[in-house]
Amino acid sequence: MSKRGALKILAFLCGLYFILDFVLPAKLGGDFDGYAVDSPAPATTSDGTAIFYVGRYDQARSAVGRLAYSGGQWRRWPDKPVIQRSLFVSDDQAGVEQLDVLAGGSGLEVLYIGVNRDQVGTLCRAEGDPSGVSWQKKDPVRFGTDPNSAPEPTLEHPNGKLPGELKFFAAARVGDQWQMLLVLNQMGKGLQVWRASGKDWSDLRLDKEPLLTSKSFEGLKGPNGWNIPDPLAALTAFDARPIPGGWQMYFASDYTTHTTGNLPVNKISSLERRENGTIVPVAVARHLQTASKVTAMRVTPDAKSLALSASRKLNPPPPPEYSTKETQLVLLPLQGGAAEAAATDEAIAKAEVAANIAVARGTAAILGTTVPGPAEAVEIAMAIAGGEAVAAAPANVAAAAAEAAETAATAGEVIKNIGAKPTPTYVSRGIQWANTVLQVIGSFAVFIAMINLVMYHGKRVIRKQKPAYSLVFFVFLLGMFLFSLMAKTGGTASGAGSWAGWQVGFDFLFNNIVQPMTTAVFSMITFFMISAAYRSFRVRSLEAAMLMVAACLVMIGQMPIGQWLGAGLPESLYMFRMTWVSQKLLTVINACASQGVTIGLMVGGLSITLRIWLGLDNSVYSGLEEKR
Repeated sequence: MSKRGALKILAFLCGLYFILDFVLPAKLGGDFDGYAVDSPAPATTSDGTAIFYVGRYDQARSAVGRLAYSGGQWRRWPDKPVIQRSLFVSDDQAGVEQLDVLAGGSGLEVLYIGVNRDQVGTLCRAEGDPSGVSWQKKDPVRFGTDPNSAPEPTLEHPNGKLPGELKFFAAARVGDQWQMLLVLNQMGKGLQVWRASGKDWSDLRLDKEPLLTSKSFEGLKGPNGWNIPDPLAALTAFDARPIPGGWQMYFASDYTTHTTGNLPVNKISSLERRENGTIVPVAVARHLQTASKVTAMRVTPDAKSLALSASRKLNPPPPPEYSTKETQLVLLPLQGGAAEAAATDEAIAKAEVAANIAVARGTAAILGTTVPGPAEAVEIAMAIAGGEAVAAAPANVAAAAAEAAETAATAGEVIKNIGAKPTPTYVSRGIQWANTVLQVIGSFAVFIAMINLVMYHGKRVIRKQKPAYSLVFFVFLLGMFLFSLMAKTGGTASGAGSWAGWQVGFDFLFNNIVQPMTTAVFSMITFFMISAAYRSFRVRSLEAAMLMVAACLVMIGQMPIGQWLGAGLPESLYMFRMTWVSQKLLTVINACASQGVTIGLMVGGLSITLRIWLGLDNSVYSGLEEKR
């Protein structure tokens, strides 16, 4: 067989493999929640208590399932999802997150954060029958800040203009109004809790100021006299329910840091925020100190239990078609606050301290380690109960305490694991391997380019042909390589200095030298492009004049002066802002022409690819003609 024939067969087989990967799914069969389960939301239905949850088939596709209590255990009923992600509405095309199911007028209401293709969350809504089996999606919830005008949603902000990015939410019906608490991530200020209320989901009004910020927890002490850490600093899940005179909020926070010796400290805490502005910590019966991370939680309608989803990394990792995390839905008993007002905070705090001391001492004795004294055990108990690190605690005792606390904390009922896993087709793995090979080849290409630069500048230094610039190249090449290597691997491991010093040096070189020089080079290129366009462009027709005006509007809209122009206009006149005009010219009007060109290029590329794949184009094998 000739070389040309062998290459034709190889090209045909590779093309066939890529077509099979495109046509065949990565997985076949399995349940809609065979990848992960998340976001439980208990609700009272006409059939009794049900728990709705988010099931994932893969990382990008999710749907809402329903659990019913039958035969002494929680079962999925119906077996198929009750709410699917939208195929054509952009608000939840990429999936569903964070459910909250409420009692509506004639049935149930569900609120959820829908994720669009850009991974931006929108607070969506659906109405269902009393059983929660049949649902119909409605318009997204709309928020407003101006009491004199209705909320004005846009394509970029379907919920209206919020003070920050939506992360968590909780909702309830209070009298004739809907009440909501929103956890928003505000630029430069971190997470904040805001309140909104209104009689209709299309017109909820935000308060002028947030209910809670990180400053709200400064100097706040619990009933045992210990400082309460800021739960917003490491928030992983949130829920709230109205109580007389305010709200009771539940926080799940991940305090696992280097200060805790990387011991998992995932703590569930609660507090009451009253209408007069006071914050009262409320002890809960259980805290969570496990390797599992709480990703979502909701209080049951009777406020006696907490439904949560827990996630932990699998080691060793599973095959690529499956999730790298193990997820479960857990029903955890609660007490305190709205669940058990008769229990005093002081009694619960003392019980927690006693339990944690017993855990610290008992597990140490079981493991054969030194049994800590009373003072040391109290310190360990404080670390467990308060989520604070105690550097003096022995690592083995602290680890044993965490392990025992995990057993005690996860004594709640596991109500749902992932469903039946699908069967992988294994075709996609070949594409992953091919991508890995391409990354390796790209790395070799970068290495070869560096060798070429070293050889070029080395010759200039040896021949003394303006060697100053070449010496600068060698200095920065070695400097960036050394600082990058030591900052990523840790300087203390090799005795070459502290890690922090190497990281500071790397940040200085990259942020203060590399990035400004890159910006300067691109700025110079921009001036050259503008100069070339000015010399070659002439307004000789109406079409050319329209092109010139559009180009000027786009350029002005991308500059700071464009952001300033029209910034003072009200929300009702947002279409006259220069940034909005520039964005629409780029993403709407320009997209019509660019997509037409793209389609033409794709059709042409497809025809050329088919000719090569089927062996009809011999020009690519022109260097392999056999000599006669």
